[in-house]
Amino acid sequence: MNWYEQNIEPEVRELVRELRNNGINTFCSCGHEKYVECETYDPSEELKTVYNVMDKLGIESYEAEIKATKDRVGYRTFMYITLTEPEKENTTKNE
Repeated sequence: MNWYEQNIEPEVRELVRELRNNGINTFCSCGHEKYVECETYDPSEELKTVYNVMDKLGIESYEAEIKATKDRVGYRTFMYITLTEPEKENTTKNE
């Protein structure tokens, strides 16, 4: 059994693998809540990478948030990627 199978829940396993293979370090994930947390150093470039990874995996609906924190340890930035349910098209007609 490989590291991904031992440590990453199946619902986010391929996403974590692809993010890591594309240079984004993930440090926390949850398959049940469908999120992945990543380190970020250049959010603009990394968001492009996330878009490309999602496109490659066929993931059409997600949110990516950048969070910056400052504490005694220093300044850190993180990216939170949450898989979301696609919005359903409104098929009712206004009369």
